[in-house]
Order: sequence, then C-alpha cells, then structure tokens
Amino acid sequence: SMTPDFRPEHLMLLRRGWVLAWAHVRGGGERGRAWHQAGRQLHKSRSVLDLSDAVRFLLAQGIVAPGALCLKGSSAGGFTLGSLLNSREDAALIGAAILEVPFLDVLSSMADPLLPLTTHEYAEWGDPEYPEHEMNIRSLSPYENIGSHSY
Repeated sequence: SMTPDFRPEHLMLLRRGWVLAWAHVRGGGERGRAWHQAGRQLHKSRSVLDLSDAVRFLLAQGIVAPGALCLKGSSAGGFTLGSLLNSREDAALIGAAILEVPFLDVLSSMADPLLPLTTHEYAEWGDPEYPEHEMNIRSLSPYENIGSHSY
C-alpha cells in the first residue's frame, strides 16, 4: 500500500515538466480488502496486468510518449515492475525503471521455508510445494523470465 505524501524531491521533477502518477494495482491495499485479495496467489498476474494498463492509459491519453516513461517499484512493487519489464512489448514502452529492494527471485525465496517471512508470505504468493502455485510463481518471477529483448 502507498500512502500519498509530500516529497520535496518531487518538486524539482514537476518544475522540469515531469508528470507523476501512482498506479494502485491489485494486490495493494489502497482500494480495500477485495482489491488486495484479487491480486494474491494464483491471481498475482493481475498486478502486472494492472500496471501494464496504467502505462497504456498514460500513453493513450497523451500524458507521456513511448520511451519517455520512468517507472519505480519497491519490494513487491519491484516484482510487479520486473515482471512487466520481462514482456518485450511492455518493455519497449518504458524509457527507464527504478527498482528499490525489488523482490525478483520469488521462486527461490518462496521455496526456502527457512528464510525469514517465507512461510508467512505463502498467503500472498502461494506455496511452491503445490504444483499450481509453483507454476504460477515461475511464470511471473522476474528472475526466471529474463528475456533476450532490450530492457
């Protein structure tokens, strides 16, 4: 979840003509419990699709031009952004990406129950011991899906 706040560093960007937009994708808590639930476990891909839709909305509205868009994601948001960047079609629209402490190696992390928080996070990501969860995590995990296209 992202709480709107004032950040002085945004002022210099705004003064230079930048547009700042926040995408509240499914899996976050900004729009209530049902919104959060709709982006968990086997539905995690909805988070990535929501981010892709937000990018395409900004482009379709003429708010930004292809290649002139910088996205930023932290932690699970870094996962969502990393997964989006693995799509050749979506990556071509993005000029830059900032990933802060991104969760990119999801499959290895979730497969090790000895790591702190892993078993606690099964409710969010799924348990890779179950084949359908393992396949879902593998299909989205940025580390497992690095492509040969330009990033």
